[in-house]
Amino acid sequence: MMRHISRKLVATLLALAMLVSMAAFAEEVTLEDAPLESEEVIALEGEGLELSDALIDIDLDATLEGTEGDAGSDDMPRLESSEGNAEATQLVLGVKEKYTLDAEAIGSGRKVTFKSSNKKVATVTSKGVIKGVKKGKATITGTVKGGAEVVYEVRVVAAPSGVKLDKTSITLGVKESVVMTPTIPDGTHASFTWSSSNKTIATVSKAGKIVGKKAGKTTVTVKTQNGKTAKVTVKVMKAPGKVTLDKTSASLMEGESLKLKVTLPSNTYSRITWTSSDNSVAVVSAAGKVRAVAAGTATITARTFNNKKATCTVTVKSGTSGETVYRALLIGEENFSGQSICTRNRADVTAMTKMLNSITGPTGGSFSITRKYDLSSKQVLSAVKNTFSGADDDDVSLFFIATHGDVDYSGDYAGALAMSPSGSLLLKDLADALNAVPGKVIVILESCGAGAAVYANGGNASNDSKALYEDIKERAAQFDEAVIRAFSGADPGIVVTLQPNTGEFRVDNKFYVLTASRYQELSWGMESGKSETSYNYFTLWLTQGVGTSGAMPADANSNSQTTLDELYRYISRVGDDYPFKTDGGVYYQHVQVYPADSDYVLFCR
Repeated sequence: MMRHISRKLVATLLALAMLVSMAAFAEEVTLEDAPLESEEVIALEGEGLELSDALIDIDLDATLEGTEGDAGSDDMPRLESSEGNAEATQLVLGVKEKYTLDAEAIGSGRKVTFKSSNKKVATVTSKGVIKGVKKGKATITGTVKGGAEVVYEVRVVAAPSGVKLDKTSITLGVKESVVMTPTIPDGTHASFTWSSSNKTIATVSKAGKIVGKKAGKTTVTVKTQNGKTAKVTVKVMKAPGKVTLDKTSASLMEGESLKLKVTLPSNTYSRITWTSSDNSVAVVSAAGKVRAVAAGTATITARTFNNKKATCTVTVKSGTSGETVYRALLIGEENFSGQSICTRNRADVTAMTKMLNSITGPTGGSFSITRKYDLSSKQVLSAVKNTFSGADDDDVSLFFIATHGDVDYSGDYAGALAMSPSGSLLLKDLADALNAVPGKVIVILESCGAGAAVYANGGNASNDSKALYEDIKERAAQFDEAVIRAFSGADPGIVVTLQPNTGEFRVDNKFYVLTASRYQELSWGMESGKSETSYNYFTLWLTQGVGTSGAMPADANSNSQTTLDELYRYISRVGDDYPFKTDGGVYYQHVQVYPADSDYVLFCR
């Protein structure tokens, strides 16, 4: 087992050994329980010096001859336990490796003369610099003026045929550090020198500790005493000013797991350290995977090297049958080909997160929230599968998406959801994925034409709405370009399929649906270019109806519960007070619901 002790401590022990030898005690002297920094013990036994426990590695601060700049050693000559000669200290060197003895400490200020028993194996200078010459053993003796001696048994082994680092490239934040570990073939030994090709970008210490200094790239090189090298490319980026998680809360059953995702500001970097406030409730891996252990609540913290942190409160429930677990998947699509960024869709996810964090389900459970942005249709379906993978028949799953929607097609492709940056998701495919989730599913769709999800036999369509839409299309060229970008329909590259796509969410006892608009009707919003001042009107009205604290405005009978019908009626009523005026007339947005007149309780406070 390797030990690391400081040069001063080694020197002190050597001097003590010399004094013990000179004193010629009549009986054995044993000093035990001498604490090291690593809380290990070194024992002095008899008249000689023995450093217990096989291999001990000298501190990296010890002097090496021929070091350059910041370069130094990460694996100095080893001290080994004595075999046969209790007065000798054992050293291991590689061929061409050097080790400098501290003559000042050994002689306590008096002159020390050094000699080697076999110069063909190891040489020593008058200043105490030992060098391995070829494989074998030699004895180095230091004679202190006055007659005292210290003895080193030197074993020289092969120099390494090569050296490797555990990584060939790394990324660091400014002021972030990492220690690189060189490895060499078994049976060899080496001392290492380190260098950086650009110290203004990153520096490296004698111990291989790399520190980022400013944004840029540099190469760090480690070199053995016999000239073997290995390199690592170091990219340094700004330190993050914050860190966020895709979930701020989560609810798991015992034995379930979830993977938390970290987001840092663009062009920044940091390694993330994960901790759990209570490992008996939930544990978290170095990769951010949380595993529920036992019933209770634990806070999972993701921390950057510069101490920025984000937390997720994890509630673990026992496996008792009948307990309801609430999960929510919130998706915002904001980057569309040929259009400016639709920040209101990201803002909708933020508003929904804040609202859901303030309420509970009917059984008192909180929603475990997963947030996603800019997914393809395949990724949306995968997110549905992963987010709701642990659901059973007693659970409630909420799906929300804010995006553009298709209002032009009257048949197979009606209401298809636009994906980022291009492509689309059929309502049928989404309905099939959500229908496979056990338990109840709340579906909230914010897009143009979203009413196609529950449209049946023309009952939810409006001729006036269709006529208005056609009129708007004819006058689109007169609109400001930003408005066109903000409120246009789906990707023009949509390909019509042969699958029916309307009424797919009309599934009894399964879906509880709210959509922002009717079939072939536009959904409107405010696009400022900044998520904090952008919003879709439907999501604004919905989150206002539930609120984030206190009473819920949509709770018509003031029983601290909001049903599907209550929320639908609240949004419809508020929407009637906010017509959208154009130069061609006045337009109203009509929220849709399924099933109608439902007393199903969505949220409680």
